[in-house]
Amino acid sequence: FISRAILLGMILTGWIFACMFFQFDHPRIETMGYLSMFVVSHCAFYNLISKGSFSLDYFLQLTQVVIFSYASVLIVQQILSLLDFAPFPYINLTYKPMPVLKCQSLSTEPSHSARIMAAAFYAFLKTLEMKHRHPPTLKELFNKYKWLTCGFAYSMLSMCSGTAICCLAILSIYFLRKQY
Repeated sequence: FISRAILLGMILTGWIFACMFFQFDHPRIETMGYLSMFVVSHCAFYNLISKGSFSLDYFLQLTQVVIFSYASVLIVQQILSLLDFAPFPYINLTYKPMPVLKCQSLSTEPSHSARIMAAAFYAFLKTLEMKHRHPPTLKELFNKYKWLTCGFAYSMLSMCSGTAICCLAILSIYFLRKQY
């Protein structure tokens, strides 16, 4: 079974491989491998959704796990950094952060964590909106998902990243409603 995603992924990958071989000096094989991993993961994700083996409730649970994971690792890293146990590579605390709370959580730097957490929280909001057929309000989020919302907000505000603040500003637009 060749789905539309697999067909388009093969065309895209073939086109980029063809363009790469026109540049004989430096073909950048590692970039092509990296691109191929993204294309394959997109095709697998598309096929999971189209076959119905990836439900809305499962995706909602998955986004919650991602946000909780990033938030809990960040909190543990910040505690270890405050207690001067950095570097501690077992939980991705590979250097001593200069502002003590500027930890990277599960990624290589705080701005990457901010983007991943913002995308996961936005996906969580849109999934709730699809499930309940109306956009969630801040009051509903704090009543039903208090730990998730507080963990997300704390993580974004405490990781000392300009990207996190920009992502929070962009996500706050989601909660603006027309009142007229």
